[in-house]
Amino acid sequence: MSDGEPWADTLRALRSLVAEEDVLLARKVLRNPSETVSGPLRRTLHWSVSSLHSLWDAWMHERDIMLPLGAVPAYTATDLRLASMYGLLGASAPAGWSGDHVRTTVLLERSPDGCYEIAPTSTGSTRVSIAQGDDAELRGPVGEVLDSLAGRGAEPHEVFGVSTPAVSKLALLRKVAT
Repeated sequence: MSDGEPWADTLRALRSLVAEEDVLLARKVLRNPSETVSGPLRRTLHWSVSSLHSLWDAWMHERDIMLPLGAVPAYTATDLRLASMYGLLGASAPAGWSGDHVRTTVLLERSPDGCYEIAPTSTGSTRVSIAQGDDAELRGPVGEVLDSLAGRGAEPHEVFGVSTPAVSKLALLRKVAT
């Protein structure tokens, strides 16, 4: 829709859409907080996870544009936290589909929370949560780790500096996505 219009007009329209989305998400929380939807791979997801996929996707594509230009995107702590947690959740999903869940801790350097735990739940899904401390099985720079798990840049075992069963399971998304 923005083909041919000045970039400032496009940016203004995007800012307006983001503000509108914030209002709509707040309404959604109040109206139907437990609704499920069909996700990107046709799996049933809580609507908030589906919305989070959109944020993560935009985060990744912003990096696709800015990093080759030599610009480092600035993220709020909340955006980086959500992109980190969703990136780890997405990477752990393919292994969980077969019941071979990822169970590990990941220290994401320069992330707002540092350490995250990935573990199966009692219902057979996967949970990513903030972990205490910095004694993690895996570690690496947040941007490089999330890029690698999504299929960009170095292989996960290179970014983490180790080859473990958990790394192999997290690398499955890369194989699905690329």
